Amino acid sequence: MSSAPTLSPTPTATAAGRFHLPGLDGLRAIAVILVIVYHAAPALAPGGFIGVDMFFVISGFLITSLLLREHAGTGRIRLGRFWLRRARRLLPALVLVVGTATALAPLIHGDLLVGLRTQVLGAATFSYNWVALATGNGYFDTTTPELLRNLWSLSVEEQFYLIWPILLLALLLIRRPWLRVGLLAAGTLAGMGWMWALTAMGANVTRIYYGTDSHSFGLLIGATLAAALVAQSRAPLDALRRMERSSWQRDLVGMIALSAIAIAVWGLRESGHATFRWGLPMVSVLAVLLVWSAISGGIWSRVLDMAPLRYIGARSYGLYLWHWPLLVLLIAAFPGQATTGAPSPLLALVAIALTVVLAILSYRFVENPIRKLGFLPYLRALHARIWRFPKPRIVMASLVTIAALAAGVGVSGLVFAPTQGSAQQLIEEGAQSLKSGYPGPIAPKPTLTPEGLADGSEMSAIGDSVMLAAAPSLQEAFPGIAVDAAVSRNMNAGLDLIQEQASAGLLRPVVVVGLGTNATISGPQLDRLAGIVGPSRHLVLVNAYAPRPWIAGVNQTLADYVAGHPRVGLCDWATAIDPQAGDLLASDRIHPGSRGGALYAATLHTTLQNLAKSDGPPEAPSYRRHEPAHP
Repeated sequence: MSSAPTLSPTPTATAAGRFHLPGLDGLRAIAVILVIVYHAAPALAPGGFIGVDMFFVISGFLITSLLLREHAGTGRIRLGRFWLRRARRLLPALVLVVGTATALAPLIHGDLLVGLRTQVLGAATFSYNWVALATGNGYFDTTTPELLRNLWSLSVEEQFYLIWPILLLALLLIRRPWLRVGLLAAGTLAGMGWMWALTAMGANVTRIYYGTDSHSFGLLIGATLAAALVAQSRAPLDALRRMERSSWQRDLVGMIALSAIAIAVWGLRESGHATFRWGLPMVSVLAVLLVWSAISGGIWSRVLDMAPLRYIGARSYGLYLWHWPLLVLLIAAFPGQATTGAPSPLLALVAIALTVVLAILSYRFVENPIRKLGFLPYLRALHARIWRFPKPRIVMASLVTIAALAAGVGVSGLVFAPTQGSAQQLIEEGAQSLKSGYPGPIAPKPTLTPEGLADGSEMSAIGDSVMLAAAPSLQEAFPGIAVDAAVSRNMNAGLDLIQEQASAGLLRPVVVVGLGTNATISGPQLDRLAGIVGPSRHLVLVNAYAPRPWIAGVNQTLADYVAGHPRVGLCDWATAIDPQAGDLLASDRIHPGSRGGALYAATLHTTLQNLAKSDGPPEAPSYRRHEPAHP
């Protein structure tokens, strides 16, 4: 569970009337590091996506503090100026990243262009999360190389920035400060409850995670803290100054909260219901305690205010924006460096290095100048600076030419973008190969008979989209095989289907099951599967290969089960495909092409041979059949 938050920056303060809150840049640094590690090396931080929620809390607190401070000082909130400041801070880096990624995508791989038009539309309208939900794209889905996926959280914050100042003005009509705090706390609890309810109702994980309605409680709990500090002191400036009088209790709370965050990074999983029932709400509570402790000015604040953390935190927005598109582009350009699903250590280090360099350059030459000067003054200053070069006309012409070429490539990629990626095409080809219909039943036999398998007529294969993509090769290698495979099918759905086939007498003597790609598999599920298949049939389990966190656990569960059941075979697809994944799989690193399908069939063939040798009678004839082509 990409790979996150809005690391959208929030204004801080100077001595000339603005205020500085110690420690928050350090918290931003921790959050962005978690997110980058989660995407670049997920094994090191499997729950690193919680950095999103940390940023939501920080943003909600800082934005509300700024608005309350302005209202206390002037009696109003100037919405136009607030939105202009937000635009100056967010848009320059966003336009730069989206433009660069869009220009590079057509040069690297056509699959990167699938759905890119809607992604750019979502980025341009601050609605990426809702556009992604409408088009079926998911944050935790790795089947499509979605180039701008990390912009979902920026959209949640942008929507907050548009709506929250107006709602806060209405809230300020309530004269009692603690009543305002109570209403904000109630809104926070309602948001947490709505995420819990959607999870209980079985809503799609991406719907729960992307929805502004179901994932804005972090912003609200941050706003609640800001309102509570004001209510306590009755003046925003006094509230912030009082934080300078730290206590060891606040430092202790911060240390405990950070320790609990570290546990959550290891304990929460993107596919677990617990993450959405209580995990993310709990992280938001811990994050607001971290904020409260960080701004206290004590030892904990000074630790978080160390120069390296401040430096990273100040550039966290650019780091967040750049890291994901760079990872996607590099994996597409060097598929052999991502054979295990996640990028190789070398590729991850290259992506991180490029991210740091581009974020620093963007902050130095684009983001910070525009934030200070404004859009038009920045362009005038840039023009004046170029004309100070020795040959300004050549420099200007070069920059205009590069920009025009990049724009042309990007626009052409958007205009001529394919509607399907390579994985989808392979899946549809597999579905077409199965349209001949499901063959009739065959009576079970007590032993595996190699001669009877020569045409596949005694084999039932039930699987997910991986088996579906390999279906043409299975049909070629095992003529007459009955394949029933579907997209997104997991073991629970497969068990119901296998039960139906067994009850209808359609299940054949050899049952091949490949259902580990889309969810975890448990021992009790395998016991139920063996019970349905029965002692008169042979069972072959196909393990899984995909860039998903549960795959290693699935494969270990299958291996342990097969080790204790000699009449069950293990088709080790993961080991067979791993060295050749970059060449034989689609860009999603999951679905096999024609050569990959041939390897899938060949691996199954070897498994059946071994199972026949260990189970068949001594006088059984040799295993003669059409050999699948090895790639």
